[in-house]
Formats: sequence, C-alpha cells, structure tokens
Amino acid sequence: MKNQVMEHVLQQVADLHGVDQNTVSAGIQEAMEAARRTEDADSGVFWQMMPEDATVLDLILGMTHLLCAE
Repeated sequence: MKNQVMEHVLQQVADLHGVDQNTVSAGIQEAMEAARRTEDADSGVFWQMMPEDATVLDLILGMTHLLCAE
C-alpha cells in the first residue's frame, strides 16, 4: 500500500512537471543528499531521525508524520 501511495505521489509530481517518475525520484534523492550535508540545526534534527540509507518513500513518510503531528 505504501509503495502504491508513493508511486501515485511521484506520478502526480512527474505529470505536473512533464517528466517521468525516475526523474522525480532522482531529483528527490539528490535533494536528500544535499540536505544531509547542511549545517542548519533544525534540518540536522530531522535527518538524525532518518536512517542513513533512507529511500524517497522513507522521506515522504517521515515528512508526513511530522506534518500530521503538528
């Protein structure tokens, strides 16, 4: 179920930007790697909660969890 939701989200983003899902996923992965290198304290707290080998799905689920908790 989670993978189906992720596929749907990635497809919606891909459709919105006129690219394919692989392009969206690669862009998110690149952003994740850059975010891990940031020196921002608030971002650091988030990334400490994420596994080192976090996938795009892990990121989406982690962010959703934080947003729903607020």
